[in-house]
Amino acid sequence: MFLEIKKICRYFNGITALEDFSTSISSGEIVGLIGPNGAGKTTLFNVITGFLKPDSGTISFNNIDLIKTPPFKIYRLGITRTFQEIRLIRGLKVVDNILLSFRGHPGDSLLSSFAAFKAVSKREHDHILIAKSLLEKAELVEKTNVLAEDLSYGQQKLLSILCCLASDAELLLLDEPIAGIAPEFVNTILAIIRELAAQNKAIIIIEHNMDIILNMCNRVIFMDSGRKICEGPPDIIRNDPKVIEAYIG
Repeated sequence: MFLEIKKICRYFNGITALEDFSTSISSGEIVGLIGPNGAGKTTLFNVITGFLKPDSGTISFNNIDLIKTPPFKIYRLGITRTFQEIRLIRGLKVVDNILLSFRGHPGDSLLSSFAAFKAVSKREHDHILIAKSLLEKAELVEKTNVLAEDLSYGQQKLLSILCCLASDAELLLLDEPIAGIAPEFVNTILAIIRELAAQNKAIIIIEHNMDIILNMCNRVIFMDSGRKICEGPPDIIRNDPKVIEAYIG
């Protein structure tokens, strides 16, 4: 178990966003996070990635305390995410959005840019090859030099996931990655998620499409009002009365 969340609480002006939330995530798992709007799902993502600090509780990743770690360092540790509202640099080309997502750019240091010019150039060349390979995987290679803002909504969502892949993160938090997109993009994204798990990456996915969650996740967590109501294998969660009431009743 490389992500440990214990008794996380977060309140906004007296309103409960998260209360005593605990779980653990292991490498290679696909974990579904479900629940009605306002259940605390995105707040949990924000806390894990350092955008919000909890009022109490602990989070560790590979035995490193995340509570006092700023978001950019959490990213460097190997945790990345998407957002409900797509966050791309819309005025940059598709390939440049991916290139900016690699961790540990060798040219980030002015000293290394001059002292190890050949090594830096080779690393940047390798990044370009990886970026093109990712675009081919997603069938977006013809959009390589198109501005991100000129992509369709589904293509932008797909690009945001490719940016996560470029980071080579160990844990990916995907916030409604297939909501509102065409079926052909859904199939591509789901194939990428399954491939990530096969590579021993861990994925937590927020999604309202229960069929997709139940068919692809190893484990499902149902949240409501900031609390974890139940957690377990998809077949168990599918038949939980509280889940049935929330999604069917």
